[in-house]
Amino acid sequence: MFHHIEGSLAYKDRGCAVIDCGGVGYRMTVSSPCAAALPREGERVKLYTHMVVRDDAVELLGFSDMAERSAFQMLISVSGVGPKVAMSVLSALGADRFALAVVSNNHKDIALARGVSVKTAQKIILELKDKLNAGDFAEEDGVIGVGSVPASGGVRGDALDSLVVLGFPRSAANRALDGVDLTLPITQVIKEALKVLGKAAP
Repeated sequence: MFHHIEGSLAYKDRGCAVIDCGGVGYRMTVSSPCAAALPREGERVKLYTHMVVRDDAVELLGFSDMAERSAFQMLISVSGVGPKVAMSVLSALGADRFALAVVSNNHKDIALARGVSVKTAQKIILELKDKLNAGDFAEEDGVIGVGSVPASGGVRGDALDSLVVLGFPRSAANRALDGVDLTLPITQVIKEALKVLGKAAP
């Protein structure tokens, strides 16, 4: 229903933010990294959104960028993983470390999140890696799938696969990595590429 909400930050806390948009205050649940990146109250802010509708409530979730929202949506696509667990994973790892954990089969990092067992962490990796290998994340033009393109290996290959896990087309992720210093730690490489990709986001 909502793609993003932009307005004045009326209130913020560790797990929530309220954006005043045209006199209406939209309360959103946010991850710890998103909350930490929020500006001061009264300043302008833009959060990407996802709405969760349950029998007893409607909840609006806010994300600092499209990569974080994509990571959340990937997580809740895993059977048995709900919004609460997905937000816990993002709070513990952030979008970049989560994607890298999936690509590198690092279930221990994912299991660091509150409420996430080792078994659940392994399941998250298994299901998302299966999707990646099956080429479910297709290029925008629909011509080529992720599964049909071999990873280049090394830092660039792992960073590329991580960006694809976050829902970015492989070609766009490749272009973003062209201008990134690949001697940096891999999590920093991913963050720098996300900055480039974020500039092209609507």
